[in-house]
This record gives sequence, C-alpha cells and structure tokens, in this order.
Amino acid sequence: MAIKYKWIVSSMDCTIKEQIGGKDLTDIVNTVHWRRQAWEGGSEEEPTYFADVYGALALDTADPDDFVEYKNLKEEDVQKWLNEMTDPKLSEIDANLKANIDIQKNPVDETKTLPWL
Repeated sequence: MAIKYKWIVSSMDCTIKEQIGGKDLTDIVNTVHWRRQAWEGGSEEEPTYFADVYGALALDTADPDDFVEYKNLKEEDVQKWLNEMTDPKLSEIDANLKANIDIQKNPVDETKTLPWL
C-alpha cells in the first residue's frame, strides 16, 4: 500500500500593515503553522498506520507585485508555499513520516510487563 500525505494549516501569523515597494499591504502572512500527516491502510479517518509532525514556515518578505490579500487566500495557495519550503525540505519531512510508519509496521522495541507481576 502507498503512504498518503496531507497538509493541515493550523494558523497563520500576519503583519497587520506594512509598506513594501511603495505599496501599503495589510494582513501579510509571515508565518504558517502546519502539520504534515501520513497514513497507510484503512481510511484517512481510521488508518492502519498514522504519523504526523508539526512545524512553522517563516515566509520571506511579501512581493507587492504578486501579493494576494489575506481574505482571498485559498488553502491551495498556502499548501503551495508549504510544498515549496526549503528548510526542512518536504522530501525530508515525508521520509521521516515514512520511517515512523515503517517502524510501526516492524517495531524494534517494545514495553513489556514486569516479569514478577
């Protein structure tokens, strides 16, 4: 089975107002708080194996010529920013999530009951 991945945007921090390139911009996203989820088997709601990680993406200064007002942002816009992140790389995040699922499928450690109980 293939592992499936999904972004969850938890919140976004914004600069209320700033002048950039001679333009007054408002509600400029400067940080995206995210979760990346991975699952295998079952369904998204009830996966057989599940792993997730959270983090924050600090964004560069807004480009006034390519600025999308906060109220007009779509989830796909923000997911594109997340997919293009460079540190940590998306491939590293997904590799770590896959490793977590692999260890769930083939554990190397376990917690045992005490032998005297």
